[in-house]
Amino acid sequence: KETGRNRSNFLDFKDTTLAMFPLRPSNLFSTIVIMCMMMWLSRAQTWDKAERDLVLNAHNDIRASLGGCRINKLEYDTLIEEKAKVWAELCKFKHGQGDGYGENLALSTAPKDTSRLILQQVDQWATENKTYTYPSTKWDKAGHYTQMVWAKSEKLGC
Repeated sequence: KETGRNRSNFLDFKDTTLAMFPLRPSNLFSTIVIMCMMMWLSRAQTWDKAERDLVLNAHNDIRASLGGCRINKLEYDTLIEEKAKVWAELCKFKHGQGDGYGENLALSTAPKDTSRLILQQVDQWATENKTYTYPSTKWDKAGHYTQMVWAKSEKLGC
């Protein structure tokens, strides 16, 4: 018995991603598979020691290039990594709500070579130094860079 609903539009998700796409029963399965693949691909990864060392060394090299004796050498912190992973798995590409951690966010569709991706992203953040002149307090265009070289920072987790 019909309940007043069009049978060809049997999904009624008003506030979901599916609501944006008109689905017919014939392509419903492929849409769900694609959405599951997108969710799987967007999951945060836990890095191995080599990747952790790579991002840590890249940050420390940039910090050391500034020549300041008061710039702390960063140490990798797996607790910060876990917080970053939990945040990334929420799939909200925005900064957190002031939990005391500085954040640099990155989103990429780069190849599977994680090492290359790490170096590209760190380099992209570092190039913001061209838009910042110390002691300016205007870092709106260099926020990633100033976060990387903040002298009192001691730990890093990704």
